[in-house]
Amino acid sequence: PDKKVAVEFNGTYWHSTLNKEKYYHYDKFIACLNKGIRLISIYEYDYNSPIKHDKILQIIKYAITDSKRVYARKCKLLSISQKEANDFFNKYHLDGSSHQCSICYGLYYNNTLISVIAFGKLRSQNKLRNKQGCYELVRYACLPDITIIGGLSRLFKHFINDYGPN
Repeated sequence: PDKKVAVEFNGTYWHSTLNKEKYYHYDKFIACLNKGIRLISIYEYDYNSPIKHDKILQIIKYAITDSKRVYARKCKLLSISQKEANDFFNKYHLDGSSHQCSICYGLYYNNTLISVIAFGKLRSQNKLRNKQGCYELVRYACLPDITIIGGLSRLFKHFINDYGPN
């Protein structure tokens, strides 16, 4: 309770749209958010996935333990390759890598990559996909045992300065 974290395990059958209203999970998330509680929803199919199982446990572990704090201004921001970004995402992002990543940046602290952000062109289901200068944030991940103060903001602003998206 002192960490203000709630963990919910959602069974595949009982938490499907057959048994829950359309916005059940969203409403629960918002109710927790309004009380200052971080809700971590775990779905049975993800938990049973050999690829995602350890990442889920890692998310829970670091949500309830104190992490090292690093300030983004003390980090070095560099463009990184798609391969380097995807290797990082495979280790630290629940969904792993993405072939959509074409613009990638990393934050380095003491010569160690601690955070990665990746952007790409809009996917085909987006109605703005053919509009020039439109991009999508595809992935963002950090090392699980570090809180990077201002990290996402710094990476995002750098992307905006480099590409001037619409």
